[in-house]
Amino acid sequence: MGIAQKLKKQLILRYFESKKTKEPFDQEGAESFQLPADADINVNNSHFFTASNVNGETLSIRLGMRNASKYEIFVLYRNGERFLVHEHDSYLPEECPVRFIQIEAGKSWRTEFKGRLRDTATGEVKDAEISVNFTASLPIYDFIYHADQFNGMADAIAREKWNKDFFAELSKNNQRHYEQTGHINGSLRFGDESFVIDLPCVRDHSFGQREWNLMNDHIWLCCQDKDGQALSFSIVNYPRMKRIFSGYTNIGSAENRTLRDYEITEYDSNDGLGSDVLKLTCWFPVPAKNGKDGRQRIDMTVRRNNNIKCVFGTGRYVFQEGLAEFSLSVDGKEPIMARGTLEYGFNTNPLRWEGYRKL
Repeated sequence: MGIAQKLKKQLILRYFESKKTKEPFDQEGAESFQLPADADINVNNSHFFTASNVNGETLSIRLGMRNASKYEIFVLYRNGERFLVHEHDSYLPEECPVRFIQIEAGKSWRTEFKGRLRDTATGEVKDAEISVNFTASLPIYDFIYHADQFNGMADAIAREKWNKDFFAELSKNNQRHYEQTGHINGSLRFGDESFVIDLPCVRDHSFGQREWNLMNDHIWLCCQDKDGQALSFSIVNYPRMKRIFSGYTNIGSAENRTLRDYEITEYDSNDGLGSDVLKLTCWFPVPAKNGKDGRQRIDMTVRRNNNIKCVFGTGRYVFQEGLAEFSLSVDGKEPIMARGTLEYGFNTNPLRWEGYRKL
């Protein structure tokens, strides 16, 4: 990193710190966000639950809302060899089968599904209902307001040539994003079958400008171990900003710690499907004995077990939404097992796929 880039990065980091001081995190406002009546089609309000246990049971539900557009959803449930998925990727607002309901800001939410699911093994499509309540185990982690360092975004902005076009593009994807670890309880019915849902869960909420065709490609993954401890990692490429990374973990601690750096060591775009095996290393801060921050290294091998394709942005952006098992080695120790979600995203123009080699 050259001197000019280092200075730009320091300016950006100071800007984010100033923003956090002047405009503190508004939990009530963020949790209660609704699309303004005059919001254009590129303003998004998205809720997502991903819940898994180490026995292989997983429930993932997403709802993405926009004005003057169909609502985007996916619903995935795996239990043993059973893998149930939603019937359609999008619905008119008045016909949307997914709802997210706030019970208490920052503490509890409810999600409901009443529609049809397909059994991927048999092809059967049946009426289904899901009703689960989320209870938080840790406070919300906002990727700007609660990050102790915002290296991923600062590095990406500092690498670029600053001009009018660059800042115009930057403003096109101005969104908020936070997650929260917890637990869900409830039930799922598929035809005449019933399943009790009792799973560790990560809740995700994002809102603001999100234009699918602006994105080149991305990876998002999230997992929890047998104790409900979580790890989240994401990386995204835009035409003028590459390798924006973010993440956190509470593995081995009682609070969330912000991702410092990463290296993806095994990955293949696989013609827009993404690889079934992804390997990466993440570094997180830990207090050291001498009073200075040390570094915790987590080496991950992620193996995708099930996957569905979802097409959003009026056909311009494709999600490969996978359920996966994770092997996590902390500081070279014996791996611990976790389960969760492995999500790839690809622009439908393959010439725009960037990959994730470190810059």
